[in-house]
Parts: sequence; structure tokens; C-alpha cells
Amino acid sequence: LKFVGDLRVTKILSDPKTDILGFDNPKLRMMLNSEGGSQYGLEIGVKNSYDGSLIVRRLDEKQALVVTGDLEFQIDKDLHDLREKRLLVIVPGTLSEIHVTLRDRDYVLSVQPDGVMRIASHGNVSVDKSQAEAILAGLSNMNAVEFYDDADAFNRLGLKMPDVRVALKIDVNTVQLLIKETASDAYAAVDGVPKVIRLRNTQLVKRLRVSMDDLREHPKEVAK
Repeated sequence: LKFVGDLRVTKILSDPKTDILGFDNPKLRMMLNSEGGSQYGLEIGVKNSYDGSLIVRRLDEKQALVVTGDLEFQIDKDLHDLREKRLLVIVPGTLSEIHVTLRDRDYVLSVQPDGVMRIASHGNVSVDKSQAEAILAGLSNMNAVEFYDDADAFNRLGLKMPDVRVALKIDVNTVQLLIKETASDAYAAVDGVPKVIRLRNTQLVKRLRVSMDDLREHPKEVAK
């Protein structure tokens, strides 16, 4: 919307030929409804093959406008392009606990508002800073390359028996992530939400499977 509001008009065509400029059968039409009930519309006609500019027209006006071709890229989106790709949005400072359950073990990490972690289930020792940053980054960047919204997705993609469960305490709520690995992909979902995604990056699972020795912070050696 900001892009449309800031759109730069390079030329005004006061008496356009609608058939030649593509308005008899516009390639795109965008409608905007204001809170007050007003409606605004914009039709996109032909593209200039020389400089990529577009011919557009407001629905309530006869004149046409020449605008930069970036407009088409901004609004010509399919449903996948428009969907939020992140499985989970974590506001900084709201995550206080991460409970990881693997097939063979589990552990609990406490998270301070500044991102510092401790292994609460194993002596409350500090987590290595790079490991903590990698886990937080992985949880915040669980981005989808594909969505599965059908009713059978949980069963079909193995989320009923996940390889990894991650319970996140966010503010006063607990959200449970389910992750299932395959040879080349990983599928993830939020327990209780009928949506499964295929992950863009599967590094998170490797980070969560880290050994306790690699996870904890080691005292720095003092040079002799």
C-alpha cells in the first residue's frame, strides 16, 4: 500500500485509446476499500517494451497515467507470495523457555530477555553464546517453501510422530512445535493448528540435536 501511495507518475495521457492501451481487457485490477466506505480502483494496461513503464488508469477517471514498471512486480502476487512464510513470529524478549524433546533425550533451556540461555535441566549451566544465537535464529526463521492445508497433512507428512518436539514458553502461553525430518526435507507445524509447512532451512533440527557438551559454555583457557 505504501508503494502504491508513493507511485511516481511520469506522464499523463488525457485522451487515451482504451483498446490500444489495454483497458478493454486490463491485465490487473486492484481495488482499495477505505474504513469510511469509499472505494478506489486502479487498472493496469499495457507495458512499454522500451523502458518497462506501465499505463494505468483510475477507475473513476478517463485519463491514463504512465508509471514505473515496479508496480506490476509489487501487486502481481499469487496466494503463496502473499502468505506469511514464517511458521512462528517470536517478539524479542517474550521467549522464556525452550523444552526440546528428541527421540532419545530431552532438555530445557531458560531464556533471559537479553537472549542469554542456561540449560535449566542440566545444572543450570550457561549455554555457549554462538549456540544460543543459532537456536534463536533458527526458531525465528522457520520459513516455508510450501504449505499443506489439507486435513490429512499431519498424518501423511508424519507430524503425528514427530522427530522433534519443541515447547516454547512465550509470555504466559506455551506453543508446541512439531518437526519431522525426511532424507532431504523437514516438515513442521504448530500443535493444534491445521497447517503444515515444508522448511526452507533444516539447520534448526541439527542445532537442536547438539550434545550437552557442545551446547554448554566452556571456560576460556588462560594463556600461560
